[in-house]
Amino acid sequence: MTKPLWTSSESRAAQTTLGAFSPWLSSRTGKSLNHYDKVHRFPIENPAELWSKTWDFTKISGDKGAPALPCRRPQMKPHLSQKADRQAAALRQSDPVT
Repeated sequence: MTKPLWTSSESRAAQTTLGAFSPWLSSRTGKSLNHYDKVHRFPIENPAELWSKTWDFTKISGDKGAPALPCRRPQMKPHLSQKADRQAAALRQSDPVT
């Protein structure tokens, strides 16, 4: 395999979503996922477990066991709408009183 043109520092990699997800996933599966190759291999070997854990990590609301939509995409709109509602409420609370 050829050497990559660039890699991030360990401290920068730890600040990414994947950097947060990897140790979180390791603690819940009991598997050592301390290297990108191991994290990359995990969904290939455990696809159902990955999606279940992804729902937990991202706090997507809904029924994990519900039948998928015909297009096979998760319903993100309710989750995103709830997040937008919370953000709007936070903005309203931080508005100066006039």
